[in-house]
Amino acid sequence: MTTLAGTHEGDLVVGENVEIRGLVTGRITVARGGNLRLYGTCAQTLSVEAGGVARVYGTVGGQLVNTGGHAYVWGVIGGLLPDAGETILYRDAIVDGERIEADRVVSPTG
Repeated sequence: MTTLAGTHEGDLVVGENVEIRGLVTGRITVARGGNLRLYGTCAQTLSVEAGGVARVYGTVGGQLVNTGGHAYVWGVIGGLLPDAGETILYRDAIVDGERIEADRVVSPTG
């Protein structure tokens, strides 16, 4: 697993096992085969493509956009666009400023 600490300027594409403990100033895209553990901050959008996995323990300043992967949220996200795939929001996660009261699975079909 690759660990990124400190500040990464600009966008980042994750195509392997990556742990982020710092700040990404741009967007993060988790591509097929990518496995992200975000303990730090993504300042903009986090996108999860088909075949990608994202675990959010930290903060996403923008929206989490799931276009076919798997996303798990324990931390804070600015919003959620579940276009495809499965997103699980865990109790006490914060989505668009509101705390999640109980674990919840979110999919495009409801």
